Amino acid sequence: MKQIEQGALNQLVWEGLEELNDTLEDDQKLTLSQDMALFGKEGVLDSLDFVNLVMILEDLVHDKYGESITLMDEKAFSQKHNPFHKIDALSMYIKTLLAGDGQ
Repeated sequence: MKQIEQGALNQLVWEGLEELNDTLEDDQKLTLSQDMALFGKEGVLDSLDFVNLVMILEDLVHDKYGESITLMDEKAFSQKHNPFHKIDALSMYIKTLLAGDGQ
C-alpha cells in the first residue's frame, strides 16, 4: 500500500466535500471550514450526505492513488475515536487504510 502525506489527504477530503456540495441544492450547501464537524455529534452531514461523501472519497482515492479502500465498515466504527468526526480525523483514517494498517 501507499504512504501519502497528510496534507494531500486533507486536500482530498476537502475535494470530496466540494464535490458533495456540488450535488446539493443551494439552500442545503455546506459552509466548509477546516475544523467543521462532519458526522456524529454536532456533524453537518445527514446520513445520506455522509454515505455520498464516503462513496465520493473512495472514488477519489482510487482515481488519484490507484488504491481501493472501504471507509465504512466494522473497523471504522470500532475505532477509539470517530474517524468521520472532522477532516483531519478522516484524512488520518484514509492514511491508515492506504498504509495497510486498517485492513
